[in-house]
Amino acid sequence: MRQRDKRIIDTLSMFRCMTRDQIADLFFSTNKSKTSNCNLVLKRLRRDGYIQADTTTQPYVYYPNPASTKIGGQKTNHYLLIVDFYKQILMYGYPKEFIVEPKFQKGEPEPDIYMHWKGAPWFIEIQRSIYSEKMITDKIKRYESYFLSDKWTEKRNHFGHVWLITEREYNVKSEHFRVFQSKDVNEFMDKNAIKDQ
Repeated sequence: MRQRDKRIIDTLSMFRCMTRDQIADLFFSTNKSKTSNCNLVLKRLRRDGYIQADTTTQPYVYYPNPASTKIGGQKTNHYLLIVDFYKQILMYGYPKEFIVEPKFQKGEPEPDIYMHWKGAPWFIEIQRSIYSEKMITDKIKRYESYFLSDKWTEKRNHFGHVWLITEREYNVKSEHFRVFQSKDVNEFMDKNAIKDQ
C-alpha cells in the first residue's frame, strides 16, 4: 500500500467520512487533474475493500471499512462540516493535535473537536442548529465545571479556549476562559489577532 493510500484511510477513520472533493483537496491539491486522480485512487481503495462509499450522493461520500458511523446517516453532514473546518484551519497553520469528538466523562463537555493550534488548546463546538440561550449556557457551564475540577491539568498546563462555530451569536461568556464565536474560520481570523504563542 502506498503512503498516500494509508494517509487517506487514516484520515477517513479520524473524520468518520469525507466527500470525494474534500479528499481531493487534502491529498491531490498539487495534481494537475486532482479530481480524476483522486477518483482513480478511491476506486482502487474501494475495490480492495479498504473503504466504502455512499453512492447515492454526488460527489460520493466515503467511509472507512468498517464504517464507524452509519453510511448516509444523520450525523454525516455534521462530520463533513468538521472536515470543512479542518480544511479552513490548515490555511492559517497546522494544528499540533486534532481530535474529532474526544471522549470525556459523563457530565463533562462534549466538544466536536479538541485541537492544539496557534500555541493553545481549543474546544470547538460546531453549532449549525439553532440552540436556545439556555442550551448554550448549559454547554458553557459544563466547560466551567470541567475547568474548576482541575481534571484537565492531568493532560495539559493551559485550559485554552472554547470556540463556537455558529450562524447566530449567543450571549455567553465565562470568567475562566475565553469564548469565541464565528460563522467560520475566516471570520474568526478577521475578528481576532491570534498569533502563534
